[in-house]
Amino acid sequence: MLRFSFLLTLALASAGAAESVRAQEAPPAGKTDPEKSAQDKLQKQTDAFAKKLLESGSFDDEAKAFVTKVALQKLRQQPEERRLVGGEKFEAALDRIRDALSGGKGADAASGTGSKVREAAATWLVEQARSGQPAMAANATLLLGDLRMGGKPWGEGSRQLAAIAADAGLPLAVRAAAIAGLARHVDELTAAKALPPELVETLAPALLAIVTAPAEGTDPARRWLVSRTLDIVTTVMPAASPDMAKALMSIVSDQMRSTDERVRAAIALGSTTTAESGVDAARAAVAIHQLAADALNDSMATAKQRALLASLSNMPLGSIQQPGLPEAGTATAIYPLGTLEVERDAWRLMKLSEAIARPKLKKSKDGVIEPSWSEPLVGGLARLLEAGVASAAVDSAQQLRTEANELLADPTAVRLAEARETIATWSPPSE
Repeated sequence: MLRFSFLLTLALASAGAAESVRAQEAPPAGKTDPEKSAQDKLQKQTDAFAKKLLESGSFDDEAKAFVTKVALQKLRQQPEERRLVGGEKFEAALDRIRDALSGGKGADAASGTGSKVREAAATWLVEQARSGQPAMAANATLLLGDLRMGGKPWGEGSRQLAAIAADAGLPLAVRAAAIAGLARHVDELTAAKALPPELVETLAPALLAIVTAPAEGTDPARRWLVSRTLDIVTTVMPAASPDMAKALMSIVSDQMRSTDERVRAAIALGSTTTAESGVDAARAAVAIHQLAADALNDSMATAKQRALLASLSNMPLGSIQQPGLPEAGTATAIYPLGTLEVERDAWRLMKLSEAIARPKLKKSKDGVIEPSWSEPLVGGLARLLEAGVASAAVDSAQQLRTEANELLADPTAVRLAEARETIATWSPPSE
């Protein structure tokens, strides 16, 4: 499932190991496999629950007890645990529960019995989400995000998720679950067409409340909540309001924020700023260029920290020069950054470049996709600038794009240190 995608690799590895163990420990002939019996029991319980729910059209106490004791409790297990305990049948059972709570599949789900079931289930799930019991509340929120109508995300569910996500009084885990559900709704609804105006009116204030909240502490859940919200901003608000643009600019310039938050805010700023957003585009472009250097500085700091830990544990070190830093001219031990980390930094540079100036891409005679800087820009802050200032911003974007491409070609800590120095010492060309 999408909400647990970050554990997919581990889940698959665990599943493979589990199958190997099962093959070696199969029950003797004539005896029942306890695991298979548990799966079959869950499937029968679920089918009976769904059938009764759809026939009666009533989400009664018995139905609530089943969802509480089975669905929400099972959702607490990680994917690898689910595979070991229930496998594909367990996932199928959860899907059946969701279908039943949504009022069934097809056109009949929009009215009548299906509508009554869905609305009663949603009311109860919102109560659970605000119950103050973090694990149960988070799982209820995830299930609320799965309610559908007519094969699409349910609009009322989206509104409830927005209210939960913006409520600073709720646990971060619950609010994060709400944003995860909203992100799925937005992605699915925009795959075919633009978001309904009434949904945009509901989501915009909630997103603004999240990104303008004080950045207190370094809680990774809070940072994830803000970062995921910033990803949605570009779709929900393609033209940033002055309040949203101001909030985005504030995050970009806030060095107390995580690099991920700042980069995603810059991406949103470059994509959504218009002449009516009230942003000083020239100042914003300079801030984004500085952010590029800050992002690489963070990676270098990570490398230095690893060097220290490695020296204390006698681990092997790499040795590179870091011009421009206090120890310039001396060989500073650096524990190498992983290839994926450097490639992440290259991705950040590319996105920051596009936030400043996004060129049209064209295919060369050799079939290579290349930026066409001679044509009008298709995105970025430079579009809002006058000729002379815009030219400097484009030069800045070109530099970041070049460094990103060179990092991808040579994803090493040595090349990253060189890119950091080049970006940090850049200045607009004199006219």
